[in-house]
Amino acid sequence: MDSATPVQQPDRKSVIPRRKAQDDPCSFISLRREGIKYAQQFSGNQWTDYNLHDPGVTILEQVCYGLTDLSYRTDFSVADLLSDQEGQLDLKQAGLELPEAILPARPCTLADLVAVMLDQMEEAEQIWLEPLPPESAQALKLPPYMGLYSLELQLSDRHNQLCQTNPSYKQRIISKAMRIYSARRSLCEDIARIHILDNNSLQLDASIDLEGEREAHDVLADIYFNTSQWLKGETSSEPQILSYEQQQRSGKSLDEILTGPLTRFTPFTAEAHTRYQHTGSYLGPESQVTHLPEHGSPPAQHAPPRIVKSLATLYSILTGIPGVARIHHLQLLSDEGPAEVTSCTCLAMPECMEAVKVRLTRNGHPLAIRFTDLCIRIEQKQFRHQALRHTRQDVTALYSRPQGHWRSPGRYTSVQNHFPASYKLSVQGVPVAMEQGDKARLLQLRGYLLLFDQLMANYCVNLEGLRELFSVQIHHRQSYHYCILDEGSFRGIRQIYPKTPDEVFQAILANTDHYAERKGRLLDYLLALYGEHLDDAFFRRFNCYDTEQALENRLLEYKSEFIQRIASLTRDRAAGYDYLSDDGHKIPAEWIRNDNRRKRQSDYRRQMDKSGRYRDSDGFPAMPGESGFQQRIALLLGFRDSPNWPVTGAITQYLLNVVPDDEFRQHCTGKKTLLRLRDVYRKRLQDIPAVSLPIPSDVSRISRVLESIAAFKDKLIPESFLRQGIELERYQILSRNDRDDYQVFFRLGDGDDSRWLYIGRGHKKQQLIRFANLCCQLVIQLNRQSEGLYVVEHLLLREQTERPPSERPQPETPHSEISASEKSVSERSVPERSEPEQDHYSFRISVVLPGFTARCANPAFRTEAEQLIQYNCPAHIVPECHWLSFRALCRFESLYLNWLETRQESLWPDETCQQAADRLMHFLHSDPGVDDEVVI
Repeated sequence: MDSATPVQQPDRKSVIPRRKAQDDPCSFISLRREGIKYAQQFSGNQWTDYNLHDPGVTILEQVCYGLTDLSYRTDFSVADLLSDQEGQLDLKQAGLELPEAILPARPCTLADLVAVMLDQMEEAEQIWLEPLPPESAQALKLPPYMGLYSLELQLSDRHNQLCQTNPSYKQRIISKAMRIYSARRSLCEDIARIHILDNNSLQLDASIDLEGEREAHDVLADIYFNTSQWLKGETSSEPQILSYEQQQRSGKSLDEILTGPLTRFTPFTAEAHTRYQHTGSYLGPESQVTHLPEHGSPPAQHAPPRIVKSLATLYSILTGIPGVARIHHLQLLSDEGPAEVTSCTCLAMPECMEAVKVRLTRNGHPLAIRFTDLCIRIEQKQFRHQALRHTRQDVTALYSRPQGHWRSPGRYTSVQNHFPASYKLSVQGVPVAMEQGDKARLLQLRGYLLLFDQLMANYCVNLEGLRELFSVQIHHRQSYHYCILDEGSFRGIRQIYPKTPDEVFQAILANTDHYAERKGRLLDYLLALYGEHLDDAFFRRFNCYDTEQALENRLLEYKSEFIQRIASLTRDRAAGYDYLSDDGHKIPAEWIRNDNRRKRQSDYRRQMDKSGRYRDSDGFPAMPGESGFQQRIALLLGFRDSPNWPVTGAITQYLLNVVPDDEFRQHCTGKKTLLRLRDVYRKRLQDIPAVSLPIPSDVSRISRVLESIAAFKDKLIPESFLRQGIELERYQILSRNDRDDYQVFFRLGDGDDSRWLYIGRGHKKQQLIRFANLCCQLVIQLNRQSEGLYVVEHLLLREQTERPPSERPQPETPHSEISASEKSVSERSVPERSEPEQDHYSFRISVVLPGFTARCANPAFRTEAEQLIQYNCPAHIVPECHWLSFRALCRFESLYLNWLETRQESLWPDETCQQAADRLMHFLHSDPGVDDEVVI
């Protein structure tokens, strides 16, 4: 070899790097070396033998062997540790979402909405959705509110003909379009008008010279098909619909493919979205100019969108067809002659040979066309195009779900089974023929080695428990686990274990296993993966109802629910209420009328679960008419314990009424039960100790408990008692020395103004203590279940059309002239309102909350709650928070539920719905905190 020739170095990528065993801190050699080092350090000069025959070294080697096995199990992949016996991972339980659930966004732009509507409506060829200009609103006699849109539909030829012959079919398509939009609309947005354009059929007149050997009917089929697609806004040379697989093969990543709303059939490309933003059409390659009704034109007359199209573009498309040499003549004809091309024009396909006005020549000679073959070719092309648009796309084919191998790291076998036979530490246990002294020494050695065995067995069980720890389920209530060895893994364990090992381990873990703290950190981490956060400090600052441990458990419930609903709570955070929903969440009429309150509550409770909450299909607390924004705010505020519909139903189901303190004092019940105790009696008052009692779940049992309270004899509760009754220290027992008689009083207020509310009496002190504790817990439950919220979009309460003065609502009759029993709140009319000085409808919402509970009456809580609502509200929307008293909230619910029930009955609000909306809007613009008479 020439000395000048360089030595070829081996490829480092193909060489396995050398690694010494002692470099691994968990290897047997490293562990043994560390053990010897610690033995030398702690034994001093007492131990000088470190050879293999030494019993201490033997024990050390066995423990090191066991630790290497633990290290091997720890190195299992996360998928292996979390998978089930079939190797599948329950991603939902692990707090993880599939790509198609978490990556796509809710339709938030006009392009997104049009894409979803084109995907859901196979009848539509083109859709135009645009803001309603002020001049168009004036022409339609609509107020010029922002957030209103105009929807124009261009149907296919077949569906357009059905609409012309069957008016009900046209209404069915309009209803379908409105329902699709209503389910995906954003807050403070709505459709003001919707119109189906009439297609104008044109005929193709052309003279074309061909070249090559293609059949004439094949070329002519391409000419008709491409012309038809050009009139619809599509071009065969620039496809805007690509399957997910095609986009993936083009180099797009999964998050790029799933950008925007998820569609079932037609995944439009990013170029198509950009085209819509510039042209107003997904399928049109040219710039478009929309022409809306002129000022003063009647609402029924709709001018279709006008599109500037040049036949030069069609000329270039047709010359690109294989076999077309040149075009001598090209125009589109209507019945009157040459026609202008607009968005609502379509091509009339020839029905007979005489209708073919395209003349084909080759080398100057006319070509004959076989009409049957021409029709077959055109139908084939149309079928392939429709199949591409309406083929269901499978997102799961784009990725592979993580798979694991079933492992059982919790199985453990004692290291004592691996000792040399001379140690007599085998699976058979202690030999029977051994002398008693040797047996005692052997049991002593086994008990000493059990310390190492127990630690390693517990480690294995904790590895097994990762499936429970790393899940969103919180019913296990244990983050650390222990292993109770049995005879199969440790023969003779009963001779060494205590009599009740389970109780011993539970006592040891009681002070070390902080489940709420560890599980909370895990759930916080999962929330942070999605960029979310649940403020623990907010709940701790305003904790009025729970003990410290109960609050931690409740926070775990909120976080677990947040993670399980992370896709909807993040994607739908700006979603509006779907007022055309068909999911069965209709408002029963019995909930609206006040003529039979008890029957209404009974019907309502049948819609709830055992815990007294209405739940959706996923098992989470929900209410009919609850928008995505409302669900998110309710969870962030901790309003998850309300019976929901109506919120005041938590109190009214017991036929109770919360009244102001002054009114209660003037009532006959208040005069009898609200007292001022003399000093001689106040000195004899005794505190009531806390007693844990289960709260009855039956409404009738709770009603009997509340009826036994003397102050609630007339179904009246003073506001101060509802807020202060959650404090057990305000309940006092007065005992009499002369006889076995006890009375329970409640301190209402503080300082010199405090009065004592008489609760009840009895002859057994312990029973009164339990009764006072039960009263306190019931008041806490009433407060918690009365905390809910409503979100009212002002735009949905707008006037749909201009009405003459004779049809406007009449002034409301004063309450002094008519009683509530004769006329319910929902049936009253509203006073005629004057035109507001500013726009109270555009991008405004009212968030209605209870202001009478203990937590909601706190000014600091209200301030932070309003800041949280403002922070989570879209930036262009102004939220108005209303903290209502009990009576005001009862009246609001009556007005709101009445409007909601009438709004769900049809696509467009009728006069009855408009009157209900006017009453509700008048209530929100007036002083909602003013108490008014209400029927209970």
